[in-house]
Amino acid sequence: MYFINEQGIEITTWFSFSGMMITDMMAYYQQTSTTFYVLALENSEISLARKPDLEALYEKSADLAHFGRLYAEKALLTTMRRMLDFQTKTAEQRYLDLLSKPEFMQKIPLKYLASYLGITDSSLSRIRAQVNR
Repeated sequence: MYFINEQGIEITTWFSFSGMMITDMMAYYQQTSTTFYVLALENSEISLARKPDLEALYEKSADLAHFGRLYAEKALLTTMRRMLDFQTKTAEQRYLDLLSKPEFMQKIPLKYLASYLGITDSSLSRIRAQVNR
C-alpha cells in the first residue's frame, strides 16, 4: 500500500502477503476518500466491502466481529511498531529487521523496500553493500 506525497513521489507504507488483507483503515473508519493505493505485485483476489455491509455482517456473526476487531488491533500494533522504529532505529537497523522476513526480501522489488524504509534506492544499495561485506 502506498500514498503519493506532495512532490508526486510514491511512499510505500505497508505490505500484505498471501492470505492477508489490506485496506485503507483511515478511509474506512472516517468514511472519506482513500489516501492510500494498493498495488498487487502478483495475482491477487480483490474483494470490496462497504462499511455498512461489513458492520451488518459483524452484527450477525460474533466470529466475524471478533475477526474484525483482531484485524484492527493487529493493524494498530503494526503501525505503532513502525512509528517507533522510525523514531528509534537507523535505516540500516530497519533494513536488518527486514532480513528476518524472507517474504519481504524475496517478493518485493528494491524500490518499494527503499520507500518502505524511508530511504532512497541508492541509500538502500549502500546499506546492502555494507551488510553483505
